[in-house]
Amino acid sequence: MTINQHLSGVRVVEQQQAAYDAASATAMKATYTGAGMTTYFGFTLNEIGILVGIAIGVAGFAVQWYYKHLSYQLEKRRAGLS
Repeated sequence: MTINQHLSGVRVVEQQQAAYDAASATAMKATYTGAGMTTYFGFTLNEIGILVGIAIGVAGFAVQWYYKHLSYQLEKRRAGLS
């Protein structure tokens, strides 16, 4: 093995290590951000579940209203009212 081959291998290892370090730093920031937001907002799994349930309920109401409105319009057309 020549010196150039050895140095080339060392550079690859250093680049891989730099990539691992960057990924680790990003993951750590994401973890701390999530933990900080949870602490700041004080959401527990129960509260998050409640919020998701409310969102699903509102979305369900909106979809139901939309299709009832379409049904009403169709019935009006069938009856010749519009």
